[in-house]
Amino acid sequence: MTTIRTRILLAVVLTLSTSTLYAQAQYMKYFGRSGKDGGYAICGAYGGGYIFAGQTDTAGTGTEDIFLISVSATGHVNWSRSYGGPGFDFPMQVIRAADSSYLVLGISENGPGNWDMLVMKIGIAGDVRWSKLYGGSYLEQAAFGRIHPDGGYLVLGSGSSYSGGSWDGWIMRINEDGSVAWMRSYGSYSTESLVYAAATSDGGFIVTGHTYSTGAGLHDALLMKISRNGAYQWMKSYGTYAEETGYLVRETPDKGFLVCGTSTAGFIGGMDGLTIKTDSLGSLVSSTAYGTPEYNDGLQRGYLIEPDRMLVGGFAGTDAWSALLKPDGTLEHSWRYNAGATERIYGVFSEPSGARALAGLTTGGLPVGDNALLVRTDTSGWIEGGALAGPATAQNANIYVGNAYVDTSSHPLMAQEGPTASRPLSFQSGFLVAVMPPLVRMSPAFGQASDTVSLVVKLTRPFGLAGGDISVSIDTSLLVPYGVRKG
Repeated sequence: MTTIRTRILLAVVLTLSTSTLYAQAQYMKYFGRSGKDGGYAICGAYGGGYIFAGQTDTAGTGTEDIFLISVSATGHVNWSRSYGGPGFDFPMQVIRAADSSYLVLGISENGPGNWDMLVMKIGIAGDVRWSKLYGGSYLEQAAFGRIHPDGGYLVLGSGSSYSGGSWDGWIMRINEDGSVAWMRSYGSYSTESLVYAAATSDGGFIVTGHTYSTGAGLHDALLMKISRNGAYQWMKSYGTYAEETGYLVRETPDKGFLVCGTSTAGFIGGMDGLTIKTDSLGSLVSSTAYGTPEYNDGLQRGYLIEPDRMLVGGFAGTDAWSALLKPDGTLEHSWRYNAGATERIYGVFSEPSGARALAGLTTGGLPVGDNALLVRTDTSGWIEGGALAGPATAQNANIYVGNAYVDTSSHPLMAQEGPTASRPLSFQSGFLVAVMPPLVRMSPAFGQASDTVSLVVKLTRPFGLAGGDISVSIDTSLLVPYGVRKG
């Protein structure tokens, strides 16, 4: 009787349509063609679901174009577009704008310089409201943006057109129409790169990135405090003999700061995830490395989900990695996700319900090249059948702290219209949306039989792509009952 019930239930589960099979809305999906596609940012969509931003070299008309995909919480594609000029365009971030639209920030080689900061405002249906490039005669790139309390948006980036060294950090405030309210550069004799900013309780901002100009090693993580108008207040560097980079920062409830990033000092593995906790003036309180001895690991993007916790995403060896951090930088829990390839997480988002969405890429394990990756988990970061315990090895990191100083100046970067082409992605011509295994939610009856069940499964692919039949042979003794977390 057990064997018969197992066969029936298993056949039903494996032959359901995608929308029914993932009614619990936990999934890993990839998006791509036969070339190079990757997901790099995500934000909540107006009306629910997500706006998923990435890069493609096959779905647009330029060398590499930006794509946006509007995805429901259950994984259904509402609309998709690619954007770009004849050259290279790349997204670093997408955020919800103040007027029911989205702001995409990144890099473009379709402007007056070699590379320019790119900022596009996109309507809720994917239409381009405006697109602007900011730059001088050399290189600039936009890395991060957020709504500014005085209106408009704070935009972070880096550039070399007016650099005091070889490469300076840039921060500007732009208005709703993309015009520049103010712009400042921050740099010393070598290289500074700014990648993330968080609002602080005094009305200003705390910024992180890395610096070559000062510190203990090749380049150090930096922490810089500025006013709401961009006035420089202080900066500190944190590092070892190797390379440290800060990728995200937040103010903690005690008015201190928490920086997350990477270190190549070999505390645990070759590269480790790194957290740095400071007081309100940047003095070091603690630093911790997280990783696996045999792999490279890193923490790269984050999202504040409660006043005292931060969700971060990155990589652990060949797996995508997400972790929930306490205010002192210690782990509350950590999960890694893999579907047989190499996965990375570059963008994270937490829904009001507590479910989590992770954006990244997967390489090497699929027949269609590199692909953009979208992961949706439950409120604890779990995917039934598709998650393992994340890196649990932690070690105190011996970080050196240095007082740093940067020169600041204002320069009128040239601004011109950016690429405005908006093209629907043609799924029929090969842009593939598929669900990655192993993500079948098991019935409590599974795992009780010991024989092997052979059955034919009907495969269906969305948007008219060809499906087919395959034979599957499953040893039911390996099936894990629902609720058992294997890791």
